[in-house]
Amino acid sequence: MMCPCPVPVGLLAKKWKTKSMLTIYPPIPQHTIAALPPSHRTTPLLEAVLMKPLELFIERIILASRWLLVVFYLGLALALALAVYAFSFSLKLTDFVLKAASLDETQTILKMLGLIDAALVASLV
Repeated sequence: MMCPCPVPVGLLAKKWKTKSMLTIYPPIPQHTIAALPPSHRTTPLLEAVLMKPLELFIERIILASRWLLVVFYLGLALALALAVYAFSFSLKLTDFVLKAASLDETQTILKMLGLIDAALVASLV
């Protein structure tokens, strides 16, 4: 059975190639969509053609938002936060080793827990 719509189906399926070789569907004019019978206005191909610009827009926003993290990475690199924390850990360790013989049980456990805490926090960075 022939399609009663005045628009050739090949027009809806035509693709454009861009320089990056992404397949982009051309926008369909509203008068072309209005000319289609109601049963043909919601075909999967037509929905794909209409949703492609929205899909590309959302993808571009998500991919562009990754660059917001660059500020944080540069802040960590410039401040040398991990190196400063390593220096702080070495001071704590030196203090613990020098005073280990004179500390009672509670103080020893607290100093060791402080060292463990510092090591775990450094591994998160």
